[in-house]
Amino acid sequence: QLIENGIRECPKNGIIYFRTYFEDSSLVTQISNEGTNVGQDIVEKLNRGIEFTTRGDQGTGSGTQIARDIIVNLHGGRIAYQSKFEGGLEVNIKYNLNI
Repeated sequence: QLIENGIRECPKNGIIYFRTYFEDSSLVTQISNEGTNVGQDIVEKLNRGIEFTTRGDQGTGSGTQIARDIIVNLHGGRIAYQSKFEGGLEVNIKYNLNI
């Protein structure tokens, strides 16, 4: 769902970036796009896990909540959203590997 949202918010011929790396004993995945700037109010809603949609009838707003439930509640990970200065949104997902 996070990737689908990124694609939908990306301008025509825009790029979605994926980066995965190890940090300490965690696996981190970053997903970002070249979309338009995301307001701080939306970033705060995403980080609090509030269901909403910015697209009217194009979605229910539950996709990010489902992603949060899987990442945080099922796998004990963390997810954080931040607006990128140059435009678009970055999603940071972190899983503790306990190794």
